[in-house]
Amino acid sequence: MIGEPTWQNDVMALSQDDSQRILASLSRLPFGIRVFDSDDAEIWNSKAPPSASDTSLRAEVDGIPRMGAAIRRIDPLSGDFFSRVAEAIVEESGCDLSYVSRFIDDGSRYVIVGASDGPGRLGHSTLTAGAPCELVLQSRGFRHYRGDLAEMFPDDTDFVGSGLRTYAGSTYTGPEGMVLGHVFCLSKSEVRDVERLEHLLWLGTTAVAHALVTQRMSDELSSARRFSRTDALTGLHNRHAFDQDIKRFVERSVSGESGIFAFLDLDGMKQVNDTQGHLMGDKLLMSFAGALRSSLRPTDSVYRLGGDEFAVVWMTDESDLERRIRGRIEEAIEKVRRDGFPDVSVSVGIRLFREVDSAERLVADADGLMYEEKSQKRSERPSREAE
Repeated sequence: MIGEPTWQNDVMALSQDDSQRILASLSRLPFGIRVFDSDDAEIWNSKAPPSASDTSLRAEVDGIPRMGAAIRRIDPLSGDFFSRVAEAIVEESGCDLSYVSRFIDDGSRYVIVGASDGPGRLGHSTLTAGAPCELVLQSRGFRHYRGDLAEMFPDDTDFVGSGLRTYAGSTYTGPEGMVLGHVFCLSKSEVRDVERLEHLLWLGTTAVAHALVTQRMSDELSSARRFSRTDALTGLHNRHAFDQDIKRFVERSVSGESGIFAFLDLDGMKQVNDTQGHLMGDKLLMSFAGALRSSLRPTDSVYRLGGDEFAVVWMTDESDLERRIRGRIEEAIEKVRRDGFPDVSVSVGIRLFREVDSAERLVADADGLMYEEKSQKRSERPSREAE
């Protein structure tokens, strides 16, 4: 897993160590990968020493361009990538059908993850003993069979009555060298140019292996991005996410969308920490975060800004916004009180987006209103220790 990224103008940048670790991993793959910058200039080649730590991830496998436009520019992150590879193999080879599989469990079964004949063939299949799909797995490479497949492999029920006379398949491996699946094609006619067919399947398996690497890297980057926007204790959005999002919300309000911003500060947090300990203080924060989240709509944005300060953004065209949002916040506090914190309350400062012209003004105004409410509570309860 890569480390936590840094951010500049909403663009995520990996550390140099993480960049070099990813590039080093690519260097160990059994095929070449070239990395390009946003201007389409090659900045790194896995077959040569790294020349840059930039990790723009438009990668292209050496050899794929020779297969033609049908596969060269298929996006490895697209949802139909594997089916498009299968379609390209059919187009280039002249076979009738092609499939991309993934072996599962102990290799006794596989699932079709891409097919040239549509999604109807997707699903789990058992590897029939002695059938082509099992044999290609055992060979860890390319296998080709020509003739009446139903007679050659009588136990493989898929061949019965199919009229198929050609099977060709090739396995692909992951970065650790484990066979992950195979790409195979079937035809009712005998394919004469076996060498070309082997080459096409090699290109197909190379493209699939490349896609798996790219998908894993993309998942890790997405995970790092989510981590960088999430408060570790409460699971809410954190201050970094708030700083990114609030300007966009203001821009939406300028375009005519209505919304409300609420700045929240828990009253009683210090007393819980002082009398019950910081573990109970953490429990209070988690209780309030969960109650707040469940009291609001899924479309509302909730943030923990730090300490016992929270923020809520409610974008809606509904009327009487302040009364509605205060009602939801009070619901949350009641849940917290029932959760074992009867003396806790919350001070709230609320501003409508249309009342301000900048994110800075919005936050400052709501913060000021929140402290006015907190001060009023203190003056009404002079005997209680200041929060």
